[in-house]
Amino acid sequence: MYVSVVLWITVFNRNAPTGKNMLMHPFWEYINFFENISWAAAHDIVCNILLFIPFGFLYGVAYDKYKKYTIIVALLMSWLIEMIQLIFQLGWAEIDDIFNNTIGGYIGYKIYEILRGCLKYENSIFSSGYNRGRD
Repeated sequence: MYVSVVLWITVFNRNAPTGKNMLMHPFWEYINFFENISWAAAHDIVCNILLFIPFGFLYGVAYDKYKKYTIIVALLMSWLIEMIQLIFQLGWAEIDDIFNNTIGGYIGYKIYEILRGCLKYENSIFSSGYNRGRD
């Protein structure tokens, strides 16, 4: 379901072909934001990061055994989306999007690790009898 939503936002919800629009200048959105205080650039950066946070979290949950590959898989999925946009001329294919999506995947993965660690700690307290005799 999540992948369907991502594809809808990034590919299928795009307007008619706009020509091969590719921007491979790394960090241009960050430069634009800091030089011009461009809130449009900030919006793009934040939205691209937020889009992949669930990916990092859900990949960790679904593929616990392969969770160390979360960042690589997020990078590859983002690259695939950008290539689809480029090939079918849907919007702009940008290196910044790949970077920001990968950051989002990493943040989601770290959230997964933190929650998993908290749950393990909580379960170990209850299973060790730590609370016995305190009632």
